[in-house]
Amino acid sequence: MVNAPRAAAVLGRLGTAKTTAGPIDVQVAGPAAAVLLTPPDRAPLASSRSMLLSIPGYSLRSLPALGNRQPNAASVQPQNLVNYRGTIDWWTLDPTNSPNPTKPSGEMNSGWQPTYIERVEAWITLHTHATNITVSALDGAGNVFADLPSSEVQAVAGGFVIHVNGAGQVQSAWFTIRTAAPRGAGHRFLW
Repeated sequence: MVNAPRAAAVLGRLGTAKTTAGPIDVQVAGPAAAVLLTPPDRAPLASSRSMLLSIPGYSLRSLPALGNRQPNAASVQPQNLVNYRGTIDWWTLDPTNSPNPTKPSGEMNSGWQPTYIERVEAWITLHTHATNITVSALDGAGNVFADLPSSEVQAVAGGFVIHVNGAGQVQSAWFTIRTAAPRGAGHRFLW
């Protein structure tokens, strides 16, 4: 866990129990996650009006198209993870169809598009005095492509619960959170 003025994070094998780091409580649907809250304006989280929520799953590039070793000549499936030769608890990329299939790992220095990324469903409670927040999904270039509906951003005592990457929702590994400060009060988080 990270609890610093300009970052809050919960990383690793979490299970499904709630984990707290500074101004956020995190609960994920799966066994592991990397959830990071940072302020793009470099202000402390406690005074930032815009925060970046990063919640990527593991990522895999596409397999090269069969018989084609040219970059961006991809198939329509991600590279596979396999056990590293001679082990049962180490993982690497499958060397099949890579430029050198005799090596123990597949191509790890370049790749083919698209990149596949695991969807991580999570409930993040942001502890804040803000009166309102807007949460928007970002594309890979950092552009907003959809706002989360109010049904997925619920006000609770002391903050807001944000549900991301659920079934039927907008899917992204990055979200921007914009806050509104309470009337007549300085903006600050509760922690």
